[in-house]
Amino acid sequence: MRKLLITTLLLTVLLTGCNHDPNENGNVDNHENIVAKVDAQKDYIYISDYSELDLEQLITEAGRTDEFNEFFKKPKSFAYFDYRDGTYPNKKIHINIDSDDARQVEDDLKVINESYEKIRQQGEDLIKKEDIMFTWGGINLYDTFIDDKTISLITYGENFYYPGHIMQDVRFYSFDKETGTRYNNKDYLKSLNLDDSKFQSFLVEDLKNTAMAEGKSIMLVESLDEISNIDDTVIYVSVKESQFLMINNDKLLVNMLVYSAMDGEFTMPYIHEFPLDKLK
Repeated sequence: MRKLLITTLLLTVLLTGCNHDPNENGNVDNHENIVAKVDAQKDYIYISDYSELDLEQLITEAGRTDEFNEFFKKPKSFAYFDYRDGTYPNKKIHINIDSDDARQVEDDLKVINESYEKIRQQGEDLIKKEDIMFTWGGINLYDTFIDDKTISLITYGENFYYPGHIMQDVRFYSFDKETGTRYNNKDYLKSLNLDDSKFQSFLVEDLKNTAMAEGKSIMLVESLDEISNIDDTVIYVSVKESQFLMINNDKLLVNMLVYSAMDGEFTMPYIHEFPLDKLK
């Protein structure tokens, strides 16, 4: 139940704060000193098919259509996702920015594609063998943002062993619009005239007022090594490196992981939105 609540919070924040078509704002730009594209005819960020495996087709061929409709169709309230129909595609995400950092990110995403594809192939074998349990997963482009300073994207990955545990993976990538260099957390804090300590104080205070806090205290940590004994009255949150994203010079999104007692590690994604006027 707690994982479902966190998931709902994650999707709600994303849906209300990031309502864009993944490719709608990649074509128009009047900026004079903008970084070059690898392919001038395409958007800065775009997707193509990576996997030919189709979960709905496999389930249908196995005579489990009713089961698919009941367990894998996405609720309408979460319908923004491209895989809202429950097919969970594994999309290749192209970073069409001519820079070393962009190439590195695209290579990293390719590795993620490959790992999900192995999970899908295992799932295909299990479904065809009429095994009740099977694995599946994939990564997709959630959203893109282009403003006068940055080109950014959010990816969303999910893998599971059905019926059972679902693992979510949300990632931010943000590049300087002029140089193609990837932004990190310190770059954003510097632009806001904030140091780590002051920002963490802002973050903890703001998180206390969210539904995620459930009336408990909040503790920011980098790893489990900083926690000697897990306290059930504390919610432990880890802020991920290079996981800030600024939207239209108006708000800052912070991508975090929340500690899960069931998993014994930081596995529950949570995105917090800061209006920039709160950070001044």
